[in-house]
Amino acid sequence: MRGIFLLVQQIDVLPARGIARDYDDRLLDLLATLAQFESREPVAVVTSIINLSVDLISIQVIHQDVEGGSIPLEDGVFLNEKAQDLVTSAALSALSRRRHFRGMRSPETNAYLGRLRLGQTQVGSYVSYSQMLCMAA
Repeated sequence: MRGIFLLVQQIDVLPARGIARDYDDRLLDLLATLAQFESREPVAVVTSIINLSVDLISIQVIHQDVEGGSIPLEDGVFLNEKAQDLVTSAALSALSRRRHFRGMRSPETNAYLGRLRLGQTQVGSYVSYSQMLCMAA
């Protein structure tokens, strides 16, 4: 995201909407310039701009059994459970410095965790599927 701020500060190419009739064209030009500058697709730049006000956590599994683009079902469930444990520990650590947390969570922590969302891999793509082998009868 650092590149976006540097580029926008250096180039004044986007007039106010009310002033320019070609505002939409200039906006597309700006996105194309940002995408080229950052060596990314324009859609990725728009996604980054939209998500400026949130912290995103990405967890990647690197193992030979995920190379084909899928993960064993039990491992996928385990991955999501551990991701929840990770953000829960981070939330608890933000309120109190301890090595281990036991017992009930504070209402503040529960409220924060209740606002967290599990994101889609791409917008519109949140479809859960399972690959199943058919067994001979």
